[in-house]
Order: sequence, then C-alpha cells, then structure tokens
Amino acid sequence: MKKISVIIPVYNAAKYLKICLDSILQQTYDNLEVLLVNDGSTDDSLAIAFSCAEQEERIVVIDQENQGASAARNQGLLHATGDYIGFVDADDWLEPDYFQGLSAGFVDDADLICCGYFDHSIHGTHVPVNDFLHTGTLQDRSVLTQTLLKGTAGVPWAKLFRLSIIREHNIRFHSDIKMSEDLIFNLEYAQYVRKAANIPKYLYHYNRLNEQSLSAKIEESYIDSYVMVNGKLDALLRKTDMGEEERMQYLKQRMEAFLLRMCSDITKDEKLSLRRKKQRISNLITHQAFQNLKPQNATWLFLKQLLQSKMQQLKAKAKNIWK
Repeated sequence: MKKISVIIPVYNAAKYLKICLDSILQQTYDNLEVLLVNDGSTDDSLAIAFSCAEQEERIVVIDQENQGASAARNQGLLHATGDYIGFVDADDWLEPDYFQGLSAGFVDDADLICCGYFDHSIHGTHVPVNDFLHTGTLQDRSVLTQTLLKGTAGVPWAKLFRLSIIREHNIRFHSDIKMSEDLIFNLEYAQYVRKAANIPKYLYHYNRLNEQSLSAKIEESYIDSYVMVNGKLDALLRKTDMGEEERMQYLKQRMEAFLLRMCSDITKDEKLSLRRKKQRISNLITHQAFQNLKPQNATWLFLKQLLQSKMQQLKAKAKNIWK
C-alpha cells in the first residue's frame, strides 16, 4: 500500500482545524502521514495541532513564523516521506473515502490523480464542480494542461502528486507571488506527468465560508503579482502545443476576469463611500495592466457603464441631501 503524505498549511484555523483533521484520521485509506505546518497562527491552531498529535502518531507538527501558505506547503514537502503528496486546506474537509477513491489511480501508475469537489459558500452548499472535462486516464501532456486550465488547475487539493517528480525537478510553490501560485505549481508539475487519472467522484469539500482565508478577498495591490503570474503562465504555455492565438486569448480572459472580480469587490464593499468606489474603479480601469482590454471590449464597456451608474448614484444622493 503506497504511503500518502498529507500537507496542511495552518494559519488561524482554530474554528475548522479539528473538523478537518477528524475527516483525515477517519479515512478508509490509512497509510497516511499528516504534516501540519503552523504558519505563525495567533489563535489556538497550534495548541489544537499538538493536542491531536499527542493522540495520533501519524500527525507531525511543524511550526514556523508566518511566511504564507506557499512557504508552509514547501516546508511540508521538505519533511514528506510518502510516495504521493496530497494537499488539504485547514478549513476544508474530506469524504471518508477521499484517499481510497484517489488511490484508484495507483492501478494505472498515474503521476497526477484528481477528483471532483463540493463548493461551500454563502451562495449555497454542496455545489459539485468537477476537475477535468475528461474521465479516465490522460497521457497527452498538452491535453492535460488544457483540461487542467478548464478545471481546477488553480488549486492544489483534490489531487495527488508523485513526490519523486516534485523532488527530481525541484518543483515548489512560489512565495514571491501573492495569488495563483497554486496554478503555477500545478502547471510546472504537469510538464513532467506521463499519465494522469481523473476519478469521477466528488470527494473533497472546499470551504469558502472562512472569512480569514487569504483567497476570500482580492486586493488592488495584487495587480503587479497577477501580471507576474500571467508572465510565468505565458512561459509555461509556450512549452505546450497550445496555439499562440489560443494562449493569448486565455491570458487576456484571465486579466478580464481579475478586473471584474476586483471591481465587484469594490462595489460590494460597504465601508467605501460612493465617491471612493468611483475613484478606485477609475484607477483600476486606467491601470497600465488593463490597457489592452480597452478597444471594443465587452468587459471594458461593462466597466464604463458600471462607473457611469455609480456616478449617477452619487449625483442623485447629493441632490437628495440638499433637498
């Protein structure tokens, strides 16, 4: 039975950590080592981790100063002793047969094994989202890369990675970028995958209800980091059979989606006045990173309409005040 090292970066996850660990320790597949990497938590996360480790010998606790989830996962990779690596976020949980289900990929000697997941958010719960468009086994790396991009390439969980490939090619999470570092890790790893397997089951629970999660809010300061990510993505995708037009369209769509997400967050921020929202959206639209989106672009036109709408609301509010 192959050994699986489960790496869990932990930062102020006291509310969810015990639930996460219970779901791992109750797995039907038991040849696991659980590496809890505490990333400078200021709540009771570390105490919970040590308490669980005292009761379960498969748990190893690693404590470090706060450096971010990427550094925490990298620390876990240094200590891992398994044949495969599975990443789990500390506020998520697993179906009891999560690792048993993924182990089906061992039969095909797959280097990357994936499954589907449930999404839990304020908009609803138990919304199934599958990873790949394809089921079964994939052996074409270019097809693998493109199907990853259309699935959950942006997350490390709901997957198993072969540790020997990670170490042989020194694949690590990039601590110098603030977002999409998981996407870069997955695509760098995919370059060396001979065979990938997709398990058509929903076995992972992704919890987006945790307000302290780093992915819960995108900040304007992330723009430079996102541009850097797109540069790394461009270099990686050039190594595949993806055509130039398709590659450029994909990168452009990422920038559009990012811009929309930031503007949406600004619009929903109740702490900001209408004037401040208008100023921030205007600053975003005129940022150099988004200038190639402007000509006859649906996203650009939408944002112009959004800005005009906000300006009209601001004027209407001012008139009502002086009535």
